[in-house]
Amino acid sequence: MNTILILEPSRNQRLLLQEELESEGYLALPVATVAKARLELVRRAVDLAIVEVGHVSAIRMDLFGLLYQLHARLPVVAYTGYQPEDNGPIAQLATAYVVKSSNLDPLLEAVRRLLPVPRPAALSPFLQHAPEALLRSEPVGQL
Repeated sequence: MNTILILEPSRNQRLLLQEELESEGYLALPVATVAKARLELVRRAVDLAIVEVGHVSAIRMDLFGLLYQLHARLPVVAYTGYQPEDNGPIAQLATAYVVKSSNLDPLLEAVRRLLPVPRPAALSPFLQHAPEALLRSEPVGQL
């Protein structure tokens, strides 16, 4: 199962993003602060990070540095209420840049584009690589 770190200071936004991403089959790790994001990045393997960047700040720039230091190829989605031209350095560092709105489709599309389709976590390692036909729960027939 793909794991997504969500750095979002707003509790309601964190819960909404967690619910949406988990309904899509991802494991969401919501955190409110850069310090908690750092702890999660050191503790766990993360496949993608969604970072609410607000306006450019030294703390957020430091987080981007840490993301690339710990996970050089980690896709990072900058998720903000500001247009890219207002967040020049972060817009250039991020793999994707999504402007916040009440419609989460642009964010979900960015996540789908950057991560492969998630598979259920309960599958054995053998089945993780099995063809889709083997993963269907339809009965094959009577024996």
